[in-house]
Amino acid sequence: MKNNGYEFYAIEIKQPLGTFYAVSIPSEILLEVCYSSKMDFNKNSEGEIKVETTLLGNLASLVGTQRDDDEKRLREIKKFIKQVDSHFPNSIILGANYNEEGEYVYDKANSWTV
Repeated sequence: MKNNGYEFYAIEIKQPLGTFYAVSIPSEILLEVCYSSKMDFNKNSEGEIKVETTLLGNLASLVGTQRDDDEKRLREIKKFIKQVDSHFPNSIILGANYNEEGEYVYDKANSWTV
């Protein structure tokens, strides 16, 4: 997998919904090439929250994935990280080639490629 001059080995994983790649990327590089997308309500041009009709009823439409900072939760995470036996078994899922507004961007010179 390549991006901005970085190159990593990737494991290709095929599933019915699509193919994805498992990669180990140093945190310093992630901080350089990624950003988080704050979760918020999807709003129209007048600032009104968009509502979608689903099987569960009418639900507010959300954009982004990152929750707001919660001081209590941050203290709990800090305490966990400082433990001798702390570990991080979860993956971080990245959406490649999107801008900070969550829109797909095709820029051949700067795209992530596999």
